[in-house]
Amino acid sequence: MPLIAVWMTLGAKPSRALASLAALAGAALAFLCAAPYSVLDLPAFLNGYAHLAGYYSPKSLAEPAAVTYYKHLSRSMAWPAFLLVLTGLGLGAVRAIRGPGRVRWTVTIVFPLVHFYFLSGQTLVYGRYLLPLLPFVCLLAAAGCVSGVSLLRRFDIPRAARTAIIVGVTVAAVLPPAWQSLNFMRDMTRISTVEQAYMWMVDNLPKGANVVIETQALIAPRQFNARNVPQLVMDSRAPQEHADYLAAGVDYIIASSQKFGEPLKAAHQHPDLYAAYRRLFDQSREVARFESSTEHPGPELRIFKVRP
Repeated sequence: MPLIAVWMTLGAKPSRALASLAALAGAALAFLCAAPYSVLDLPAFLNGYAHLAGYYSPKSLAEPAAVTYYKHLSRSMAWPAFLLVLTGLGLGAVRAIRGPGRVRWTVTIVFPLVHFYFLSGQTLVYGRYLLPLLPFVCLLAAAGCVSGVSLLRRFDIPRAARTAIIVGVTVAAVLPPAWQSLNFMRDMTRISTVEQAYMWMVDNLPKGANVVIETQALIAPRQFNARNVPQLVMDSRAPQEHADYLAAGVDYIIASSQKFGEPLKAAHQHPDLYAAYRRLFDQSREVARFESSTEHPGPELRIFKVRP
């Protein structure tokens, strides 16, 4: 964004090249101030980076990442606000090409488009990765609302009716996400399925037990020899079958509905995943299950004992 602003601004001083170098140097300096051990302990930094990059290795997804992120955005905002965002995005594209305000409109629309495109090509999908988009989403929704108000003023509509329409559109755009935020904060005060599973592990599993946990939703206490894997089945970073878990010395596995939910609900759409999960679950012994509910939000977690 700083580079776009520099190269679209006429008469940048002392020059566009120097201004670009200053922006890049500032970004590098800010990174090093926040993470100095990236240089002070370079081998560990590179090893950690490589380990993290391994989670982004190509793999099949139940649905394209772009579709998942689209659902996150549209459902969290509700359709009135989402339509305003699309309106603002269209307006921004026109202004970025024709003006006025080409620089600010280009800066406003380029980042969300590039960021969304980048996320759509990743295989590790989390809704929180959309957080950098939210300020721009709000700006675009506001731009769409203001442009709609300006359009209404061109028509011969009574002032009271026009004001009522404007208020209605604003409330329809703001109320649903605000209500979702309030519900989210209310849910945060409740005991989640993850907390239930954590407390059950502490009370019931022997210390030092070898545990494999699906997804990063639940991080086991240190008293267990636990590791998290992206998926319990059909993933190169985890054993594939019940016999493989036995051979690896695993005592317990914890499955998350974030992964097994869709295959078990729609077996015809994911026959291979369904069969793999079914075999693993049937050959293991379920010892605890924590289902999502109003009082206990979160993914459904199932704990299985691998060894007889």
